[in-house]
Amino acid sequence: MRRKIMVSLLVIAVTAVMVGGASLAIFTDSASNTGNTFATGTVDIALSPASALVTHGNMAPGDSVSGDLTVTNSGSLELRYAMTTTGDDASTLDEQLECTIKDSSDTVLYTGPLSGAQLGDRVLDSGDSEVLTFIVELPLDTDNDYQGQSCTVSFDFAAEQTANN
Repeated sequence: MRRKIMVSLLVIAVTAVMVGGASLAIFTDSASNTGNTFATGTVDIALSPASALVTHGNMAPGDSVSGDLTVTNSGSLELRYAMTTTGDDASTLDEQLECTIKDSSDTVLYTGPLSGAQLGDRVLDSGDSEVLTFIVELPLDTDNDYQGQSCTVSFDFAAEQTANN
């Protein structure tokens, strides 16, 4: 009986080795898909002129000054931009000055104090540009507290991609 068990185990072992060996004898092949290249796009906003858009050295109540600013998407991705102003805190004149910003179709995009002026969510396709007209006025009702004051203001633009955002 013991011999029958040993012979049975031996037959099972030999069969397992043969099946295992036979399974290793299969045809195989492989292939590769090469040359998959990825590149990122760019977000690049450009302003022209880059500095001193509107200046006036001797304003009187009722005076205004204007200038055109070209905003260009120099990047490869569509972008959305916003603009805010930053004053130098030398005086409160920027709070008294009135600012109007228009697009090329003469649509008013902003009107209010120069201090805190802002635009938002303006979209430009890659390679496109738009002209914004900035008008800064010292209101007629400006009182004597503003005589002899000056301020320097920056128009700060920030851009971000529109895709997946």
